[in-house]
Amino acid sequence: MGVFATTSPCGRCGGKGRIIKTPCTACRGSGLERKRRTIQAKIPAGIDNGQRIANRGAGDAGRNGGPNGDLLILVTVRPHEIFTREGMNIYCDIPVTFSEAALGATIKVPTLEGDITYDIPAGTQTGTAFTVRGKGVPNINNPRNRGDLIFTAVVETPQNMNSEQKELMRKLAESFGEKNYQKQKRFFDRIKKKK
Repeated sequence: MGVFATTSPCGRCGGKGRIIKTPCTACRGSGLERKRRTIQAKIPAGIDNGQRIANRGAGDAGRNGGPNGDLLILVTVRPHEIFTREGMNIYCDIPVTFSEAALGATIKVPTLEGDITYDIPAGTQTGTAFTVRGKGVPNINNPRNRGDLIFTAVVETPQNMNSEQKELMRKLAESFGEKNYQKQKRFFDRIKKKK
C-alpha cells in the first residue's frame, strides 16, 4: 500500500545533539534550575484592579540560548478606607454639621495628595454632590489627564441635646415656617393627590 516514515527527536538528548554524561543534581542535565526570587516592579500611577504589568526579561530563562521570557504581574488594588473608585473618578462621603449645611461653610475635603478647603453653599442638603476637578486618579497612559473627586455632603443631625438646646431648636423650627421645607411640602402634597 505504501511506506510510512516518522521522525522524532532523540529520546536521550531531546534533539540537542549532545548528551550530558554526568548531569548535576539540581537541573538533572536540563541546564535550567528552578529558583524563587523577589524582584521590584514599577507600578504606574492610575493602575486599576485586575490590570497587568509586563516586566520584560524577568520571566523564565530562554531555552537553547534564547532570550528570557516576561513576567506578567496581575495587580490587585486594596480598597481605600475613604474613597471608592469608578474609572478615573473617586468618590467619598463627607459629614457636615447641621449649622454648616444651613449657613454654608468652608470645609476640609480629603484628596489623594492631602486635604483642601471647599466652600459649600448655605442650604446644602444631605446627598448633594460636589465635584473637585482634577483631583481624581491619573490616566495610566497620560498622567496629566486626571479624573475628578466627587464628594457627597452628609448632614449630621445633632444628638444628645440638653433641654435648653431642644427649646432653642423648637423656636428655630417654628421661625422657619413651611417655606423653608419645600421638599417635605411637595412630598405630602403628592400623597394627598393620590388619595
